Amino acid sequence: MRLPDFKVEQWMNDYENDAVYNLTDTCVKALTLQELLDLESLDFKGLTLDYGQITGDIDLKKAILTLYKHGTVDNVTTAQGCLQEESERS
Repeated sequence: MRLPDFKVEQWMNDYENDAVYNLTDTCVKALTLQELLDLESLDFKGLTLDYGQITGDIDLKKAILTLYKHGTVDNVTTAQGCLQEESERS
């Protein structure tokens, strides 16, 4: 059975490396182990490496709410996966 091309994937293959803002990724730029270890101010003993909460981290939502007078964590939606290409950062 021949399946048609997945158009979104084809578009990403053609354009994602040239984009200034990449809204299609599902992860952040990978770090080498040394880059991670160079973040010496962090305590890695309790660090869990996973995808995190699908609806957004509660502590992050609470921090965002400090910017507003009203709202609850249920009013905050977070999204992951946006990157700005390294060459375009100032």
